[in-house]
Amino acid sequence: MKIKIYKISLTIGLTILMLCLLFFSFVRYIVSCRDCERFNIDNIEIHAQSDIPALIHSSIYCKYIDSSNIKIASFLVDKVSIVNNENYGSMKKFVGSNKLRPMLDSSHKFYKIIANKSSTSKVTFDTILGRLDFNICFNN
Repeated sequence: MKIKIYKISLTIGLTILMLCLLFFSFVRYIVSCRDCERFNIDNIEIHAQSDIPALIHSSIYCKYIDSSNIKIASFLVDKVSIVNNENYGSMKKFVGSNKLRPMLDSSHKFYKIIANKSSTSKVTFDTILGRLDFNICFNN
């Protein structure tokens, strides 16, 4: 009886371990995808540390420049889903712990720069156009 319980516990433990390894491998795969085809929005959200809100188009422009390890992407945000578009820069859903700062030359454009061990990202948001731009420079 004890051996049967031991085998069941071992099987459950190994199954959970395998599922965790699969999950973390999948996350690493998303982080390493730099093209604009697979998991593009997820990859951008991870590197730019931003939650991209509801979009009108999945991407109006996206390009990965292999020679310089840079990804440039632009999206049109569904402004109807944003309650107060002028104060969008302070919305926690998008900015997370980093605050968007107004650009000096414009009262309707905001930006933030995020640097971490894998990349440096610049995010800009135009509240009039509802355009969200990402410029991600990968470190490796």
